[in-house]
Amino acid sequence: AIEELLCGLQKNLTNDPPFSIIDWQLVARARGVFDFAYFMAQGGDPGRRKANEMRLLKRYHALLEETGVEGYGYDQCLLDYRASILYGLVYIVISVGTLENADPRMQQLFGLALERTVRAIDDLDATELMPR
Repeated sequence: AIEELLCGLQKNLTNDPPFSIIDWQLVARARGVFDFAYFMAQGGDPGRRKANEMRLLKRYHALLEETGVEGYGYDQCLLDYRASILYGLVYIVISVGTLENADPRMQQLFGLALERTVRAIDDLDATELMPR
């Protein structure tokens, strides 16, 4: 569960026990909350995401503060989260454009990712962050 991941993050940032994770699936320069947003938008049922995301985002932010992050308030974290949800759409578009679209499994995978991401964008009114 995401709470176990977040609690594990707190424990492991104190080096008890030490470990490292490198995820090369998506490599980009982005806010730290991007990985959380990507997981929340595309990782599961949209109804469960919507019901739990603000509580989990507050927990994520609290863990940042507990582990020494300063000068990054919750309001900025929420803004970055919403922008990251919107930016997650880019990966779907790029992936669909570069993969073999004839593969039914890939069509299903990216169709589901698109549906979930668009719903998250709508739920969070993230399009209001786009330049006009």
